[in-house]
Amino acid sequence: MNLAHLKRLTTERLKDAKALLQKKRYSFAHHATGFAVECALKACVLSQMVVTGWVFVPGDRKKSLQDVFTHDFQQLIQIAGLNSELEDHLRESAANRTAFPLHWKTVLEWKVEERYTPKSKPDAEMLFKAVTAKPDGVVTWIRKYWRIAHPSKKGSSSSAGLSGTGE
Repeated sequence: MNLAHLKRLTTERLKDAKALLQKKRYSFAHHATGFAVECALKACVLSQMVVTGWVFVPGDRKKSLQDVFTHDFQQLIQIAGLNSELEDHLRESAANRTAFPLHWKTVLEWKVEERYTPKSKPDAEMLFKAVTAKPDGVVTWIRKYWRIAHPSKKGSSSSAGLSGTGE
């Protein structure tokens, strides 16, 4: 799987979720929306690798390839090096009274293990809104970090090795 593929999967899972919501298939709409967030975050991990040359080193206790095979959004944020960016954005959003902190909290409630748990229309719609809302949806925020040189260098941008998907 490469960066362009993960970016496409993010968009495709959101389209799937929207279609499933329209067809009143709420449980899988909820599940597809969560997978869109996972794909978006994994694209951030790969983006970091592409533009910085960072790789997983055998025996490196900080990050291993196995760590990426997770559905845990907090862990993916950490691996992508976006902890401080998330904390800053949560703080700024709270100060400006935007919906991002509530959206992030909603997204964190998604668990891959719940794929067998029925979800209601409000559950699915709330998660979809939390992910897709403009300008403060979670995937809207994550996509900003698909084209960065390094997360600690705010405002710097690089498209080296990245193929656009129209986002």
